[in-house]
Amino acid sequence: MTIATTSATRQLYIYQLLASGAHLSKKDIQRKFSVDARTVQRDFASIRNFMSEYLNEYELEYDTKDHTYYLKSNRLGLSKSQCLVLIKVLLASRSLSRKELDPYLLYLPNKIKKISSQSSKVNLIVT
Repeated sequence: MTIATTSATRQLYIYQLLASGAHLSKKDIQRKFSVDARTVQRDFASIRNFMSEYLNEYELEYDTKDHTYYLKSNRLGLSKSQCLVLIKVLLASRSLSRKELDPYLLYLPNKIKKISSQSSKVNLIVT
């Protein structure tokens, strides 16, 4: 099925698939939207430029073996609930001195207002 769209719609569609973990080939996008290979290449270049400017934690990578594009994360990759567990372990273990811990205790309340763990329904509200 081919879809007639603008470049913005096409790029958003491509980005949405990439963000969901898909590996995309130029040929698949060409077929889906009935566009030239150079158009698809420009779409991927636009997405790459946007991400380098606004989403530094991700990179658009090309797999030369499979000839597909995918998103690579530069982050540690921990969920909010995993971060909460790590914070609890560090606080409970008392492995950090008060001097080492104070900067984080001042920083975290501004960043974490509420973390909900979906599995255990535990809520943490930092004041």
